[in-house]
Amino acid sequence: MSVSLIQKTSGAAASSTSVTATLTGVTAGNTLIAGLVSNSGALIPTSVTDGSGDTVSAAVAFATQVAHAGIGIYYVQNTSAGTHLITVNWGSSNASLLFLAEYSGLLTSGVFDLGSPVSFAASATITTGSITPSVNGELLIFLAGQQNAGETYSAFINGFTQEGSLNSGPSGTWGDLIQTTASAVSGGATSSASNGFGAGVAAFKPAAIPFLPFTRLQWFGEDVVTSF
Repeated sequence: MSVSLIQKTSGAAASSTSVTATLTGVTAGNTLIAGLVSNSGALIPTSVTDGSGDTVSAAVAFATQVAHAGIGIYYVQNTSAGTHLITVNWGSSNASLLFLAEYSGLLTSGVFDLGSPVSFAASATITTGSITPSVNGELLIFLAGQQNAGETYSAFINGFTQEGSLNSGPSGTWGDLIQTTASAVSGGATSSASNGFGAGVAAFKPAAIPFLPFTRLQWFGEDVVTSF
């Protein structure tokens, strides 16, 4: 079974001690991935929870910096069926965004492979650090945010597809990539304006590793099998 995006949603809070996003009709065993963008250059979430009782784990640990948006990537593996309300709580009022997506075709245990540290940039473009997935067919998630409201995003790099954006409070965007052959990759995008960026990328393992095509050659009378 190949990795597939099943559904996605988002939520925003202009000034609140929490931000939420909800998916209904989630299929048991699938994976939820949440991307958090914060306007504050100081606040760290006090908790990130799933109303269903499933465990929420960090793939890219939330980080922030003065005059830059804070971001973090989270996941719920092997989900229970039904409605999932993801809630991020803050210690004081904050403007923040939350992207949430459901994927099928990922491992139900040990789904998370690796994530980058959060990168920061005071410009109209950002590129994350590079990560190298451990197996073929992994799902990669790129998340970026900026402190200012009203920004739009384009020019996603390295094959990432833009899946959503919001620009009320902070501005933020995210994209995904299903990598056929495991290799080093970074995420990046261009904003409509230059201000404090934060961004990260994370990789998640597929339930079934795809086979690469091959060809059979003859070399001095012996068979040689070569992937291409």
